[in-house]
Amino acid sequence: MNYNYRYRIEPSEAVEAALERHSDTCRQLYNHFLYELSNTDEYLSYTAIQNMVPDLKDWWDELNDVYSKVLQMVARRVSDNLDRLIRIVVAFYR
Repeated sequence: MNYNYRYRIEPSEAVEAALERHSDTCRQLYNHFLYELSNTDEYLSYTAIQNMVPDLKDWWDELNDVYSKVLQMVARRVSDNLDRLIRIVVAFYR
């Protein structure tokens, strides 16, 4: 039988503050992508959303503190949620 061990992590205050800052930055980026999607008339694919990240990093300094892969996953989450919403709406109107 395989056992999974549980470890209680107790980060220091500095690490906890950094995690909160990164989480807040990802939340703001997610909301920014939603804002951009609501202001465009056409469908934005995952690639189009992901290609916004380098341009945003030029003027949004907080994005440089977060790893690029994390920001790409935020773009992926927005795209996946949008695709699921479209599938639900299409299935509802059938």
